[in-house]
Amino acid sequence: MKKLTLKNSLSILMIILFSVILFAEEMTLQDIQKRAVESNLTISQLKSKIDAQSLQIKIEQNQKLLQFSLKSSMLYNTDVPEMNLGLVTKEIGTHERYDYYLQVQQLLWSGKRVSSQIKIAGLEKENLELEIKNLEDKVKFRCSQLYYQVLLKQKQAEITNESISRLDKQLIKIRQLYIEKQAIPQDTLDIANKKLELISVKNDLLNQTKMLLLELKELMNTNEDIQLKVVLNELSSLNTLAYYQQNALQQRVEFKQLKTRSDIITKQKDTIGSASLPQIYAFGELHYANPGMQQEEGWNPYASTGISFSWTPFDWKSTQHKKSQADHSLKHLKLEEQRLKNQINREIEQLYLNIEFYIQQSDLLDKLSQQEDLRYELTSKKYENQAVNNLDLLEVESRASEAKIKYEINQINIKLLYAQMAYYCGMEE
Repeated sequence: MKKLTLKNSLSILMIILFSVILFAEEMTLQDIQKRAVESNLTISQLKSKIDAQSLQIKIEQNQKLLQFSLKSSMLYNTDVPEMNLGLVTKEIGTHERYDYYLQVQQLLWSGKRVSSQIKIAGLEKENLELEIKNLEDKVKFRCSQLYYQVLLKQKQAEITNESISRLDKQLIKIRQLYIEKQAIPQDTLDIANKKLELISVKNDLLNQTKMLLLELKELMNTNEDIQLKVVLNELSSLNTLAYYQQNALQQRVEFKQLKTRSDIITKQKDTIGSASLPQIYAFGELHYANPGMQQEEGWNPYASTGISFSWTPFDWKSTQHKKSQADHSLKHLKLEEQRLKNQINREIEQLYLNIEFYIQQSDLLDKLSQQEDLRYELTSKKYENQAVNNLDLLEVESRASEAKIKYEINQINIKLLYAQMAYYCGMEE
């Protein structure tokens, strides 16, 4: 039985990874965001609440329609009227009184109570829709973060693999020199150790990639393996700071939510105020009753119609206090809006300066990476001519890899920052 070597182990690992990738679903960032939003359970719960709130709007609207009700009553009076007939006294009627009737009632005026309740129900539904939009934006942004982090780890692993390939070539060369008595065992050991170090780094990157993909799968609520389809759109040029800050004030869901909450409280004030105004209804009733007023028990049908009037002119200032409470709530929302404006303006300014910095770094790091690659090529030729030693080549190779990784990290950071700016401003990426 053959011994399982490091080379064989890596080959098996690559076969397994290739098999997983082969059968995995390839998805762009937009595909991932769409799947994550559609499968988010919290969003589904909020959509169910919206359906319930739509029914609440209909319930409030029904207050303006005719209201039908069937009622009955039974009264027992301990005393009944009596008639003095001289020597005898006779009771007029009975102790029991019965009444069955159909009542039809129509609201005539409620002092804005019903109309305000209908509008409040509509605003509550709008607030739930904004809550969904806010959650969708958060889910999409988290997908963007994970997507770019996975791409970064994969790119780092790819660059590290390139370094391992270069070390393999060096190892072949140094072994040949060792056979020819032109190198010492220490040279071979240095390269082999460096290769093992890079393999460890690569394995760590692959493991981090797996963890990020697991989180992405959890966000998408799926157990299926996924493969990222790399579609990196050209980034638009950076606009002015004022442009992004103004967009945030207009598009951020939080500001729309504060506006909706303010409108709800304003309408609640109208509802509170209506409590001190008359409530007027028209009604009609069809009765079938035993009023208990006849000398003999009897059931008689009769009808009645009229207008009911209800008014509470004095309530120990309860209405006034409730209005004051609503005013304090409105003041709190106004202060919260100002605090949010200050916070968002500050966050966007910090983000804007970071984007500017990373864009400036991009050209520098690209140039550095190219120069380090050129330096490695020149040093490799010197090494072949034995003008430099093994350690010099290892150092140059390491610097070339580090420069390339720094450049890739910078590029991914720019994309992440652009995604964050879109999220902060309430815009699409």
